[in-house]
Amino acid sequence: MQCAEQKDWETHEAQFRELVKQRAEYDEYIGAFDMQQYEEERRKNTYHLPFQLTEYNETIIRQVLDTVRVLDARRLLIIFKGGAEVEQEIEL
Repeated sequence: MQCAEQKDWETHEAQFRELVKQRAEYDEYIGAFDMQQYEEERRKNTYHLPFQLTEYNETIIRQVLDTVRVLDARRLLIIFKGGAEVEQEIEL
């Protein structure tokens, strides 16, 4: 306001540019912070399986698998929650 009253447009413009620069820095920081929180939430919601399952467990299967598709008589397509896909050959 003082700049406007004094009609000191150069100072006003420099101050405005500094404010815009600071705003961009703050927005970048907030964006990075939001991504960090998103990553932490994603990690919490990721299911970790033991190295080797020794028996069928319905609860784990329902939590981890999204879809199992039969591709042909010897192959399955297994789609996990989260989008990972594995093609598995069936041994006869």
